[in-house]
Amino acid sequence: HWAEGYVKYLQNTGIVAGKSATRFDPDSQVTTGEAMKMALVLAGYRADKAELTGTNWLNNTVSRATTVGMTKDVHSAIAGGCTRQDAAQILCNTLTEVWAVQWSEVTNSFLNDSKQGLAWGGAPITVGNKWMDLTVYVGQMMSSGQMSIRNNAAGKDRFAIDVDTIDNYDAGNNGGRTVFKDGKDHTDLVGMEVKVLTGDKIDEVYGVYATDTSKVVETTMDKVEWDNGDFKIDGTTYDMNGARVYTDNRAGSDLTNLDRAFTADDQNQKASDIVKLIDWNDDGDYETVITK
Repeated sequence: HWAEGYVKYLQNTGIVAGKSATRFDPDSQVTTGEAMKMALVLAGYRADKAELTGTNWLNNTVSRATTVGMTKDVHSAIAGGCTRQDAAQILCNTLTEVWAVQWSEVTNSFLNDSKQGLAWGGAPITVGNKWMDLTVYVGQMMSSGQMSIRNNAAGKDRFAIDVDTIDNYDAGNNGGRTVFKDGKDHTDLVGMEVKVLTGDKIDEVYGVYATDTSKVVETTMDKVEWDNGDFKIDGTTYDMNGARVYTDNRAGSDLTNLDRAFTADDQNQKASDIVKLIDWNDDGDYETVITK
């Protein structure tokens, strides 16, 4: 079989164990439970010590995968075929969220891994950090290209975020405004909380993604209503306390200027112009308004 060498390698590492003591089935579809079991072993959970083999392997797998955060946004049936989307989601969760572990014969338990060995010698690391020097930054996107909602624009081919966490840790002195370069346009993410995946070097950007924290409301000018200073869209009032308005990438102004734009007889203010409200940290206060 073309996969024989891969099967032997994965069996030696404990990642796969076969359908029985004597049979592998490399042509069948991988189930979601099997994908999670393989990812757990990649994370350092030895199949024999984590009880990922035997008659209760599936229940034990799902229980541990759920505990470590591997199942987030995975929707395929556990015993059914795993979709490509969910296989990718399981791997993404494992690389960016799950701590790498090692089995300790001293404590007879799994301990978090670190760059210095078992975690009592250093800070725990994610599976992605262990195997591919993956670093994950999370924070608010402040600028992309010439579009900026605070301080200076990042400049051509660059974007900047106000870093809150690095690899799931508080960024501390390593936080604040950080500029990345990947040559792509991320203006659609400005003002939102994002996750940035890089390699060992900060400009080795693998991906930039919006998290599910920020709340965004996008509409057009004709749907907006001003009612005694309240900002309404289709009858719903939005808290805009201290909001800053950015129009066509220009510097921010306060909300009263947007109010004037709506109430004035301005032929340049078209009903089809886009209005995007952003509550970047989901605290109920939409602090950024971007109009085009």
